[in-house]
This record gives sequence, structure tokens and C-alpha cells, in this order.
Amino acid sequence: MKSSRRMLVPIALVREGEVVRIAGLTGGMGVRRKMIDLGLAPGVIVNVVRNSFYGGPLILEYGGTKLAIGRGLAGKILAEVEA
Repeated sequence: MKSSRRMLVPIALVREGEVVRIAGLTGGMGVRRKMIDLGLAPGVIVNVVRNSFYGGPLILEYGGTKLAIGRGLAGKILAEVEA
């Protein structure tokens, strides 16, 4: 049986094309509320459509919706990835 290890990283560090699960949110209550209102809650599976390490927003796709978020907000979303 293959053992898979997972670790938490900010979604801003996830590569384009990867599908990850949101594991947690950091930041103040206002920031967490905004993310939850956008549908970015723990447990949600998202596809990182665009993530240019040279800057600019990330584009995430989940539940039939595409959403562009800035790097500051993306740094507060913890994603579970394969180690």
C-alpha cells in the first residue's frame, strides 16, 4: 500500500494545473469571512488555473466558478498538497 504524505502550503505557492483541497484560512475575522463568502472554505476542492510566479492574481476554479484573487489573499489560504 502506497503511503501518501500531505502538507499544508499557502495556495499562492501551488503550481498551475494542480487540484488541491483548502485545509484552512488564516488572517483576521474579516478576511476569513470574505473568503467564506466567496466559497473558499475549508474542505472545498479547487483547481489552480493560473499562478504566475512573476506576479499578478491567481485564478482558481471550483464548483463551476472561476475566481481571480490577489497574492495577499492567496497567502492566507492553506492548501493540502502531496509531499
